[in-house]
Amino acid sequence: MRHLFLFILFVVLSTSIQAQYSTLKEESGVSVSTKWTKEKWYKPKSNKLLAVKLDNTTDTDVVVSFELVIYQNGVNKEMVEVEKKVIKAHSNLVGKWNGISFVPQKISQEDIAAGNYEIVIEEWKWSR
Repeated sequence: MRHLFLFILFVVLSTSIQAQYSTLKEESGVSVSTKWTKEKWYKPKSNKLLAVKLDNTTDTDVVVSFELVIYQNGVNKEMVEVEKKVIKAHSNLVGKWNGISFVPQKISQEDIAAGNYEIVIEEWKWSR
């Protein structure tokens, strides 16, 4: 009984403290979302990593290409080009596991924590 209680408590706490993905672009069942997470989950002072999630809710595989740009005070500080990434039908590519993730080099960790940036999807293209 005690183990069941601890398991339920663990599940509730772990799902409630996880940051949710913010959708940046959604078009015809294909979407791009991002969230900040720790580069190394086991280190409390680890750098922030931007995890990118690509979703495909359509019945066919899709190929996406885009630029993810981080602006600070209207200036392009970081850019990641995604070229011809295939997303299978009814599936997703998530952050560090099988998607896209990176640690920004030109924006300070303090600015990330304070929210002094804007993330934009540019040059969006997709095909079936």
